[in-house]
Amino acid sequence: YWHFKDRQALLNSVVTAWRDARVQEVELQVAIPAADATTQIRRILDQYATTPNQQRMRTELALRDWARRDSFVAAAVETVDQARLQNAMRLFSLAGYPAEEAHTRALLMFTHVFGLSMMMFEDSISHDIAQSHSAIADLIARRPE
Repeated sequence: YWHFKDRQALLNSVVTAWRDARVQEVELQVAIPAADATTQIRRILDQYATTPNQQRMRTELALRDWARRDSFVAAAVETVDQARLQNAMRLFSLAGYPAEEAHTRALLMFTHVFGLSMMMFEDSISHDIAQSHSAIADLIARRPE
């Protein structure tokens, strides 16, 4: 505590560090040449579906629950979500999708990855999810016609 003015300053620092680390991570994931956009989309989908980090997911879920009661935390979560969506939209745009479809696919990608990560806690359905993921990822990442 002696490094912070008070408990709230400590908590705000924790939230800010989480927010900044997640935004930086997202930006690194999409820092690729345009020719590799579709490959990177698929890589991101597979990374989160096949090797979910349960500790990070627990942290994310705790922060999202906390955000329901705290406007500072809610703003941090919103910043991270917007970074995720904007960077995913950038990837889909680089892959050749028009803006509206890039937005739709980015939202679908985000909800698939996030929802999948939440469901991977349940061992009984993990196998079924893994089997379905490939087909879902193919739909999301399919090249524009």
